[in-house]
Amino acid sequence: MEKSMKLLILDGNSVINRAYFGVKPLTTRDGLYTHAIYGFLNILERMEKEEQPEAVCVAFDLHGPTFRHLKYEGYKATRHAMPEELAQQMPIMKDVLRAMNIPIYECQGWEADDVIGTVGKICSQQGWECVIVTGDRDSLQLINENVHVKLVISKPGQTTTTLFDEEKFREEYGFEPKKLIDLKALMGDSSDNIPGVAGVGPKTAKELLAKFGSLDGVYAHLDDPSIRPKLREKLEAGKENAYLSFDLATIRPDAPIDFAPKDAIVQPYNRLELYRLFQKLEFVRLIDKYGLRGAEADAPKPEQKVQSLPRREDMPGDVDTCAVYLAGDGSVGLAWGEGVCALTPMEAQMGQLSIAGKKLIFHDSKTAMHRLDELGIQAGDCVFDTALAAYDLNPSSSDYTVSKLATNYLGLSVEDADA
Repeated sequence: MEKSMKLLILDGNSVINRAYFGVKPLTTRDGLYTHAIYGFLNILERMEKEEQPEAVCVAFDLHGPTFRHLKYEGYKATRHAMPEELAQQMPIMKDVLRAMNIPIYECQGWEADDVIGTVGKICSQQGWECVIVTGDRDSLQLINENVHVKLVISKPGQTTTTLFDEEKFREEYGFEPKKLIDLKALMGDSSDNIPGVAGVGPKTAKELLAKFGSLDGVYAHLDDPSIRPKLREKLEAGKENAYLSFDLATIRPDAPIDFAPKDAIVQPYNRLELYRLFQKLEFVRLIDKYGLRGAEADAPKPEQKVQSLPRREDMPGDVDTCAVYLAGDGSVGLAWGEGVCALTPMEAQMGQLSIAGKKLIFHDSKTAMHRLDELGIQAGDCVFDTALAAYDLNPSSSDYTVSKLATNYLGLSVEDADA
């Protein structure tokens, strides 16, 4: 039998939430929290290795009420607000996914669960296998022949997953996946503030479903002698809430999203953009793991606009501070104002140029001052060294070239004339 194509879809909010609480807090030198992103990427990498999917995408919730909130004002009312340290990582996480060319699916007024349910249905209709990665058991109701769920459980320092197919679900719950909705209708769900029937817990709910098969079956047999009088009273009093809870717990597979499995087929990363994001996040190990060293070489080379200095008068005599860059190709770069610079052959020009008494900015001042001394050029005082400043900011780096600093701090791609 021919193997079907496989799509991996991550429940974005659920996975990053578990990564946030499961990974030791990490911050950049600027105080940006990054551990949720780091943990998310580790889970994504692990799932890709284990499942070997042809396509990958991520579903996220959007801020604002959904149709469930409109149906029941108390829906998820007991949820705590997202921690600020996690909230600040969400937009960056999405930027990282975009740089990885992984599609993101969101739908205003609908939950990520509904987006995932819709993706699963479309995959099934088109003969694809769909693997859902989530930390929430709600998605277990979506399991069928083509749709499976990898349940993520995160503890500090450890993340485990369990693959649920139809057989595994029946083994744990004793009924088919769709009946998870009936179970929640009876017992409720405190995490989503779904009321259920007051006084009916998981054990009683499972016993009722085992005997009567469904929520409808329970209410069609309230006069069954096996239902104790007190339980019958609870079921009668809670019938309205039970059917409301059934609606709230049902994941809908008809979210209005523009999705086709082929749109999520794995694509090469945008290496330069991913490299810049990882630099910002200070993910040094991930830069190496993803093979992003040298990614800045992928960037289009900027147009060079060079102005020569045929005479010393081109740099006004009243200039107080001047940046000097001595390159190994025998040229000198000078800058003395925003957008005012020059590049000239060193021997041809430097001997005619007086920089004595000026405040000088160098890149690697020790080497530059030594070279000026060799040329017999009297220089002023060094007031700033960009190489030393770069070291102070990131002493663990092994590359402090001008091109590297331009990429890291300015987002520019420039060629280095090695000193």
